Amino acid sequence: MHDSQRYRDRAAECLLAAQEACQPYYRKLRLSMAVSWLSLARQDEAMDDLLASRTCPRPLKAPETRALRGRVRKPPIAPTMRLRGPFD
Repeated sequence: MHDSQRYRDRAAECLLAAQEACQPYYRKLRLSMAVSWLSLARQDEAMDDLLASRTCPRPLKAPETRALRGRVRKPPIAPTMRLRGPFD
């Protein structure tokens, strides 16, 4: 079973539990849980659609840096401060 279908099943269980709940607090809690399960199912389906839309998998290329091209740039050197003592 796909994950999104499992999430929808959990949402349906929460809706049934909300109908059977006697106290409003528990009814709202179960309805909130159902909404969360449905949201998760939609997100999972959106991810599946996005992954399926990629027809040609291609590796990600890291941006090339100067160090990788053989041109190493040395960091700038901060000027040194000369501390003067009492006898300078």
